[in-house]
Amino acid sequence: PSSLATQFEQNAQIAAGNRAAFALDGVTVVSLVGPPGSGKTTLIETVAQQLKGKIRIGAIIGNPASSRDAERLMRLGVRTVAVPTDNLTSFGVRSALADLDLPRTDLVLIESGGNNLSPVEFDLGHDLRLAVFSVAGGDDKAAHYSRLIAESDLAILSKVDLLPYVTFDISVFQNDVL
Repeated sequence: PSSLATQFEQNAQIAAGNRAAFALDGVTVVSLVGPPGSGKTTLIETVAQQLKGKIRIGAIIGNPASSRDAERLMRLGVRTVAVPTDNLTSFGVRSALADLDLPRTDLVLIESGGNNLSPVEFDLGHDLRLAVFSVAGGDDKAAHYSRLIAESDLAILSKVDLLPYVTFDISVFQNDVL
């Protein structure tokens, strides 16, 4: 078995290859990472609906029940590849590339819950990383996922319409993000 350091090195090499493949076809790649139930799939659905007919979107869904989320997106016309896994890595993304038809894709959205070693250790070959959290998940999640926040380009708080019904101190969340 390879050491953890070797796994990260191999992942980084594959991520560089993924990035090169995306760049060759001019595809922008956004990774959405967050706890289960944070709203990642719904965010992808919303983006797909807003951009339908304007740009061509593909998605890679990496989680243990990825086929369910993939079916939701495919109903919207999003070319979607399900990667059933607990830990989406650049290897999983690479395995999905052939099914995405990159020359006919402008934007790829990658959904994952992070991995068991760290929520964000693995580079997938993306251009941007979004950390997605939900008010229903609690105001402490930014503190729990501080490394995800630090390594992301943007933090998104979803399900804010539930604020009147849940215990969530937005100032605690904001301070933890900052």
